[in-house]
Amino acid sequence: MVQIDTNKCTGCRACVKICPDGFEVTEKKAVLKNSSAECIDEAVAACPVGAIISDSNLWRQAKPVIPARGGRRKKQGRGGGRRR
Repeated sequence: MVQIDTNKCTGCRACVKICPDGFEVTEKKAVLKNSSAECIDEAVAACPVGAIISDSNLWRQAKPVIPARGGRRKKQGRGGGRRR
């Protein structure tokens, strides 16, 4: 299943350039012509605003990205080292 969020769509035509068999732009918004076109996933990935939603990218829409934790550990003690 493929859907287009018309509130997000800017009419940039990136989807049409990648997948002319699957999309067209009407009234400055992308419109799905053929949901079974082989290039749909490439058009989904090419959309700069994420307005095209397909079954293959629903996991990106549903799960937030959690940043990894890491880096150096904080030193114990007062710091500063030894003075002479």
